[in-house]
Order: sequence, then structure tokens, then C-alpha cells
Amino acid sequence: MRPPFFKITFLFFLSFLTAGLFASPSKPPELPKTTRGITLQEAIDLALDSHPSLRASSWNVEAKRGAARQSGALPNPSLIVESEEFSGSGALSGTGAMELSLGLSQTLPLGGKVGKSRRVADAETKMAEAERADLIVELRSTVMKRYYRVALLQERLALERENREIALKLLGIAKTRADSGEISPVDLSRIEVESTRAEIEEERLQGEFKGALSALAACWVSPAQLLSGVEPLQALPLVPEESALRERFLRSPTLLLAERETAKERASLSLAKAQVWPDLEISGGWKKHNETGEHALFAGISLPIPLFHRNRGGVQEARANLERAAAAQDSCLKERESLLNECFARATSLSGSLSKADKSLLPAAENAFRGALRGYQLGEKSLLELLEARRTLLECRKERMDLAEGYLETLGDLELLAPSLSQNPKEIQR
Repeated sequence: MRPPFFKITFLFFLSFLTAGLFASPSKPPELPKTTRGITLQEAIDLALDSHPSLRASSWNVEAKRGAARQSGALPNPSLIVESEEFSGSGALSGTGAMELSLGLSQTLPLGGKVGKSRRVADAETKMAEAERADLIVELRSTVMKRYYRVALLQERLALERENREIALKLLGIAKTRADSGEISPVDLSRIEVESTRAEIEEERLQGEFKGALSALAACWVSPAQLLSGVEPLQALPLVPEESALRERFLRSPTLLLAERETAKERASLSLAKAQVWPDLEISGGWKKHNETGEHALFAGISLPIPLFHRNRGGVQEARANLERAAAAQDSCLKERESLLNECFARATSLSGSLSKADKSLLPAAENAFRGALRGYQLGEKSLLELLEARRTLLECRKERMDLAEGYLETLGDLELLAPSLSQNPKEIQR
């Protein structure tokens, strides 16, 4: 026997509801399926694909476009249905003397208010587009800084592991020499302390590394997608040429946004001046007289007299807003140009310091440590000399990593002030 119809319907509805409850509303962006670490461009693409603030900004642009489209429409006409001189007294009782009018009424904005309203709405749309572009630049800069921090922590961890291996190697040598009575237990304790400190520092860096990975993954709203790491930095990025940097600066979305805000306030002032003109209302239609059976056409014009309301306050407000926007635009240009000069000088200085550290400081410290280690093994160097050489090497490596961190942080600031003109469609058409 086949099941009743209502049971089939119920089971179908239940399966549909269950599928809807447990289905994911939106698929999160997937990490590249590869065993290597994620690249900087892949991290940027993931952030641009899914960051909620960027999606909200895109919908804001769409809303402004709709408002601009609507602002160019004329007011709708009104239907006129009017009857006079009926249900009165005497000769006007009933509907024998009634007059019936049918027609239309249309308001016509004067002073170019429709076109000027559309220009204001278009200017607001362009502002929303510039805000979105500025948000993309800010997001790219944030991803770059967090990515570089992860890359540097990876390098710090690698160096710290090497340091721990050296400390263990020294500890093994010291134990052998302590067993043979060549060094005292105090010297052995010193090396054990250095080995323990290396382990503690590695654990601390491991915690920082995990936190930096989570911060990077949060840029595409998927902290649950654990990263194993990023692509190692084969070489540090170069400082852009000053001329190219200034050209990028002048075309930055932040300056464009300030410029478009001034243009919007200028269009608003023009609209405020047009509000002085009253709106013309025209009407016309057909009229019938029941008493005589005759009919005729009627027409009318209504024009408010601008006696009490001339929108002087609105014009004053719009003019003040234009002056404010122009002053803010000038201030934005000068402040950001000053920051650009400061960041460029700092990046150039750090680049020179990094070059000196790589060419002379680190090689000298490494050679000194290798010489002290060889001399200690041959009994020509004391333990204090060896530990001092090792401490100098560690300090030089830390100094170089600090320089690299400050350098990459400054490059991220330069990208924020003078963004590179990307040809990535994800950053242009979104």
C-alpha cells in the first residue's frame, strides 16, 4: 500500500528544511591547495574576496548609484477630479446644475533643480567609489604589514632554532670537558643557563608566530583556517623611486576622496542657489456643465511668490560646507605629503642600515663567533670569550631583524600613502 499523500509531503518538507538549516549560507574563501606557504598576493586576494567592510562598501556604492538614477526623475503628475454646485438648495439642489472637471496637474521644477540634483547624486556616487578604493588601499596595507610580520617571525624562529642548536652543541662540549676536569662546574652551569634561555626564547617566538598567523588570517575573516606559514622572503622589497612614489601619491584614493567631496559640496551650492526659484505647477483638463449639457477645456498655472522663503540660509550653509571641504582637501594634501616625506626618508635610512648590517656587521659577528668556538675547542679561548662572542652574534642578528621589521613596516606605510596602481581586476572592478 502506497503511503498517503500528506506523509510524502511532510517528509519532503522535513528534508528540505533540514538541508536549509545545516547548509552554509556562504562558502568561505579557500586557501590555495599547496604545501608551500601562502604568498603575499594570495593573502591580498583572499582579503579582497571576503572582507565584510569591503562588501559593505560595495553595497554602499550600489545604493548611491540607485539614488543618482532616481534623482533625475520628474515629479509624478496628479489627477484632478472635481465637482461643483450640487446637493445645494433651490436651483442648486440635486445634480442638475453640477459642473464636473477632469484633468491633470504637473509640477515643473525651475532653475535647473532636476539636473543639479542629479549632479549632486552623481558626486555622492563618486565619493562612495573613492571611499571603497581607499578602503582597498587600507586593507592591502594591513595585509602587507601582517604578512611581513609573519615572514619575519618565521625567520626569527629559524635563527632561534639555530641558536638553540648551537647552545646544545656548546653544552655537549662543556659536559665533555667538565667530565675530564678541564672546566669547572660553574662554567658548565653558565652554558646550561644559555641553553635554557635559548629554549625559552624559542617558545616565546613560537607564541608570537601563532598570534601573527591568526591576525593575518583574520583579514579574510577565517581565523579557523590555520596557516602553516607564508612564503619566505627571498629578498626585502626595494624602496620605490621618489618620482614614482610622488606620482602614486597624487593619484591616491584618499586625495581623490577629498577632491570629490569638494566637488560634491560645489554641486550642492549650485543646487541651493537653484532652490530660490519656485516650482511651476500647470494644470489642465475637461469640464462639463450638467445644466446646459455643454463642455469646455480648462487650464491653469500656479507659481509661488518667493516673498518669505528665498533659501538664503540654505545657500549660506552650502557655501560654508564648500569652504570647509576645500580647506579639508588642502589640509589632507599637506599632512599626507609631510607623512610621505617622513616615511620615504625613514625607509631610505633603514635600507642603508640593512645593507651595512648584511655586508659587514653580521659577517664580522659570525666570523668572530666561529673563531671563538674553534679557539675554545682547542683550549685557546676562555668560556667567557666564547659566550661574549655568541652574545654579540645574537645581538647583531636581533638588531638586523629589528631593522628589517621597521623597514617593512615603513614600506607598508608608504603603500598606504602612495598605493601602487594595481592591475588586479579584484582591486579595480569589485
